[in-house]
Amino acid sequence: MVPVAELGRQYQSGDRVWLRGRLQSIRGKGKSWFLVLRQNSFDTVQACYFKNVDDAEASQKMIRYLKTLTAESVVDLEGTLVDADVKSCSVKNVELNIHRIHTVSKADAILPFEVEDAARSEQEVEASQNTERPFPRLGQELRLDHRWMDLRAPANNAIMRIQSAVCQLF
Repeated sequence: MVPVAELGRQYQSGDRVWLRGRLQSIRGKGKSWFLVLRQNSFDTVQACYFKNVDDAEASQKMIRYLKTLTAESVVDLEGTLVDADVKSCSVKNVELNIHRIHTVSKADAILPFEVEDAARSEQEVEASQNTERPFPRLGQELRLDHRWMDLRAPANNAIMRIQSAVCQLF
């Protein structure tokens, strides 16, 4: 397994790699599917699958499988790195062309809230309330009842990492 942070540095375009990560997002349109994998709350990489006309049956099976995946599921993914200009991920110079994907742990289709919602500041939520699509307000009770989701937000995860590092020093 390869750390996402090393992609584009130690591992370059053309390298075949295995990754394990959480599906931050998944979207498909026709013959193209795009996944964003997250490791350690901070490192993200885009993975792509394009329908193969030479092996239509295998491609159809893969697309059916991709349709069953849910956000926040843990997956193992094998693919080849290719040069790309990705703006929405922390790994910006390469993306992964998917060869194989396996679900390690499937998340529920309906989660109590999204990690992106937990990561938003109160100011962002407040500013969005007068728009067409306001961001949801997450109360403290909801966040504490589902702490396992709340700790996936980058700020909360960073707090836990700092606390752990301080404890290890003493």
